[in-house]
Amino acid sequence: METTKIVLSENLVASSRGKVLDKNYRAVLIRKPADEYSPNGNGDLIAIEQPFDDRWGATGGYWYAETLLDGPADGISIDWGQQWAVESGLLEALSRYNEVR
Repeated sequence: METTKIVLSENLVASSRGKVLDKNYRAVLIRKPADEYSPNGNGDLIAIEQPFDDRWGATGGYWYAETLLDGPADGISIDWGQQWAVESGLLEALSRYNEVR
């Protein structure tokens, strides 16, 4: 199974416990084959990544693209218990996804 990763936006504003973080996060498209859980037969995932000094790393937050397109919002919770969220920038990433899909 081959996957492709495409950066959709590096302009996501994130927060933790209500405090805006000083570095922007990014949204990436991970193209995957559809499986039994894929909405509308589309396996594409959108993942949120966080910046480190010399690389980008996964936050653990990823969603089926089709799910995010159904009632899109500009932010999303990465981890509700930790109050870790994207506050804005997700609509830009979804718009870019619509261009590349």
